[in-house]
This record gives sequence, C-alpha cells and structure tokens, in this order.
Amino acid sequence: AGVNVDITKRKQAEQEQQRLAAQRQLALDAARLGWWHYDPASKLVTWDERYREIFGVLDRQRPIEEILTRLHPDDVPPVRVAIEAALNPVDPKPFFAEFRILRDDRSVRWVEARGIATFEGKGDDRRPTSLVGTVQDITERKQFQAELERLVAERTAKLQELVTELEHFSYTITHDMRAPLRAMQGFADLMSETCGSCSEQEPKGFLRRIRTSASRMDSLITDALNYSRTVRQELTLLPVDAGALLRGMLDSYPELQPSKARVEIKGDIPLVMGNEAGLTQCFSNLLNNAVKFVKPGNSPQIRIWGETRGQWVRIWIEDDGIGIPQSMNPRIFDMFSRGHQSYEGTGIGLALVRKVMDRMGGKVGVESQEGRGSRFWLDLKSGDTRAAYAR
Repeated sequence: AGVNVDITKRKQAEQEQQRLAAQRQLALDAARLGWWHYDPASKLVTWDERYREIFGVLDRQRPIEEILTRLHPDDVPPVRVAIEAALNPVDPKPFFAEFRILRDDRSVRWVEARGIATFEGKGDDRRPTSLVGTVQDITERKQFQAELERLVAERTAKLQELVTELEHFSYTITHDMRAPLRAMQGFADLMSETCGSCSEQEPKGFLRRIRTSASRMDSLITDALNYSRTVRQELTLLPVDAGALLRGMLDSYPELQPSKARVEIKGDIPLVMGNEAGLTQCFSNLLNNAVKFVKPGNSPQIRIWGETRGQWVRIWIEDDGIGIPQSMNPRIFDMFSRGHQSYEGTGIGLALVRKVMDRMGGKVGVESQEGRGSRFWLDLKSGDTRAAYAR
C-alpha cells in the first residue's frame, strides 16, 4: 500500500532556488567578490572559494580571533569597531572595512569587506544571529592610489617651489628695475635744471648716464624674461654632442673670438642627455662670465674639458679671472646675487644656469678662490646609451 504525492511545485521551487544561487555566484565571480558568514554565537567565520583565494588559506572555517591575527596589527582595532557597530542591536550599522592581510606566503594584500547583520527578538531580547558579507582584493587599487598620491605630492611641491620662486622673482625684479629708472629720471631732471647754464660737456655726461641706466634696465628685463620662460617651458632631453655645440658657439659668438679671449677645448667631450637650447643658455652664461670677470688689461684664458663619471658626464669650464669671494660661494647661484658690484651684470645668469640644469636632471657647481679664477662644472647623464647599458 502507498500514496503518490505531486511534488512538482516543490521541485520547481528548488530548481528556482538553485538557479538564483547560480546567478548570485556568477555575479560574485564577475565582481571578483568572495562570500563570508560570521556566527556571533559560535564566533566562527565561514567562507567560500574566492575568500580562500584572497586570504591564502586552505580550510573553510576558523574562529574570528584567528582571522584577526592574519590582519596587519594597525588594522585590527578599526575592524573590531566596525564589527561591534554592525552587531549592535540598538543601532546597527552596515559593516565596512579596508585592511591589510598577511598571507602565509609572506605577501601583503589589501582587502575591502562589506556586510550586514541579521537579528532576532525584540526590545531587550533582540540579538544578532549572523553577519554576512563580501570580500574583495583591492591591492591594485591601493597601489594606484598610493602612486597617484605620490605624484600629486610631488607636483604640489614643484608648484609650491615655482610659486615661491616667482614671488621672490617678482619682488626683486620690481625693486631692481626701479633703480635704473630713478637714475634716468634724476639725470633727466638735472639736465632740465642745468642745461641753461651748463657747459657742452655736462649734458653729454648726463646723457651717457641715462643711456647706461637704460641699458642696465634692458638687460634686467631680458634676463628676467629668459628666466621666466625657462621656468615655464618643457625641456625635451635627447643625446647632445656638447663638444660640437661648444665649438659652434666659439665660431659664432663675437666675445669668444681669439682677438678677445683664448678659449681651449681639451680632448673630446662625451655625449650628454640634455636639451640643446638649454645647454646653449648654460654655456653662454658661463663663458660670458669667464670673459667678463677678468682683471683690467688681462686677456681671458678659458679651458674646457669633459670627463665620464660612471653614468654621468662632468663638463668643466675653467677661467683665470678674478674669482669669487668666499662669502659669496653659498649663494652664487641665487637670484640677483652679484659678487662684484664694479662689473656689469644683473645677477640672473647663474640662477638661470641652475634652473636649466635642474630641468635637465643635472647639477651645477663651482670651485673658486678670490683672485685665482673659477672652475664651474656641469653634471649631466651620459648620452652614450651603449656605454650606459654596458655599465
């Protein structure tokens, strides 16, 4: 004897549950999410295959305290706080935490966990029955965020440096430009007051001084514009034949001709990674200074050579001029620093050299004693890629 029961609807319901479960798992896999369940009564955490993969564990269940030992020590307290807040029967909060895990293979991974608790009972008898949620490996995102923060901090620092330089530049250039203007105005007033009774020579002297002041202001404006343009422009770095560049300058610059100065390039100068226009500015300023800052009546003697130092090339420019006072050495490359007031100059040239070298990833320095000449050096990465590769 027996009975037959139609269980079609029950089977259909089971199949629907299986279909929904498969769809949920597909969604979890698509999002690379793991699933976990915490039982507050037994203090056990159960998880799925994705969770095992992320945490690097073999089993499927462990006590919550063992799980917490796998977290970075700095991250344990906030995770505990998040769990307590989620299981608070009075005012539960959705569980959310980002933390680092220390895997058995000694690797460190960043993890994002989310969850929500279920409760039973009412009033004072209300208690949590489970905390269920997902876990996701966010290591790549954290690495990207760290790199982005580093870039932002680096560019912010460069921007702050630029703003500081421009503020200093603006104040100083305004102050220095007023001096020749005041001189021009003063001498023009003197001419107006005295031209009625002055000799022919006096107006010529006033005019000469006005021209000198105007010429100085023109130099200030020109050097200021060059510095401002250098600060703002991008310098593309390519291998540059510094020796050929220097020889071309010696052929074309009037102040560097044999009749005015003796300039000797010793040996071959290695290729450097730089910007040709930027290097031309640096060489021009250093060579012009070497020609200008000599004792009256002396013909400038200048020696140039290069040497390889590992993956770097150092180019020396040595002169037999008046040298630099010891007190000026620490600030010789600062804006508007001038060691000798009796020589014409704006105090921008060496600051421009330092700025250009910074933009090309190089350095500039000097060895000098007052009365014994100066040796300036420029350090740049080697432009000989084969030699750099071989090293």
